[in-house]
Amino acid sequence: MLYYHGNMSLLNRKFIAFMSSHTIPFFCRDMLTPLLRQTEHHEIFITPGHSFIEKEFMQILLEEKEPFIWVLARGIPDKLADSVENAVRENRILIVSPFPTDHVLITGHRAMLRNRWIIEISHKLIIGYINKYGSLNELIEDKSYTLLFK
Repeated sequence: MLYYHGNMSLLNRKFIAFMSSHTIPFFCRDMLTPLLRQTEHHEIFITPGHSFIEKEFMQILLEEKEPFIWVLARGIPDKLADSVENAVRENRILIVSPFPTDHVLITGHRAMLRNRWIIEISHKLIIGYINKYGSLNELIEDKSYTLLFK
């Protein structure tokens, strides 16, 4: 079962997953903006928006008014940031969670389930940075992807 808030029609598009490990040795926000130019008219980004770089990319999507799907590893909260609520009102975002609202904490297990689902439904996978000892590395071992930062 999926819980959602926002524009369900975004599920009818092809997804480009953007994910990243939590720890990243360096970062330049300007390196993320060109990703938006990689999408075709029928593709949108889907992201967990959890790690630092994923949050930055999500902020760019909000600023550029790009439609996207945000997948949570907890229930959808009642109160969202104003920028997210604006995107919901403008039908530019779909917030999805496999967890009911009473699951308020993000756990490693919930994050793993969320990430696995994102990887499985995505047509393309872009990884900002990958920690070779992290859980994301385990999930994508047999999936082709583009790596931004090495």
